[in-house]
Amino acid sequence: MNSFRYAVSFRIWHPELDPSEISAKLLLTQDISWAVGDVRRSPKGKVLGGERQETYWSHALPSGPDTGLADCLETFTQRLEPYAEYLKEIRADGGRIEYFIGWFSGPNSGELLSHQLLVKLSALGIDLAFDIYGATTDEGREDSP
Repeated sequence: MNSFRYAVSFRIWHPELDPSEISAKLLLTQDISWAVGDVRRSPKGKVLGGERQETYWSHALPSGPDTGLADCLETFTQRLEPYAEYLKEIRADGGRIEYFIGWFSGPNSGELLSHQLLVKLSALGIDLAFDIYGATTDEGREDSP
């Protein structure tokens, strides 16, 4: 497989939970969060008008150039396994849970996510969301402008 960079966030949406409860239950700090009913604001704090329709909570996973995406997901998923019942409750109450993966690559890259990892994600109710930022074939060529 060819090389690529990635960034992963573990994200939760819920119709009514307070973000601080999610942090307390999972023993994690949120990087970004808001509660249902909060005033909508831009990332820089500008009031956008209206209220948030659901709670949002996000935690960035640690990663580095020497850690593959599959290993990053496997390690964090193992950390979440003791909280399986809580994650199931979130889903049962109308919540969503996902790994958001930003994938930054040239025109050709790849990664194997094993069936064992996918079974663990399924058991915890964690979806995978990929946002792929790939260079076009011409951008990777030496003769391109």
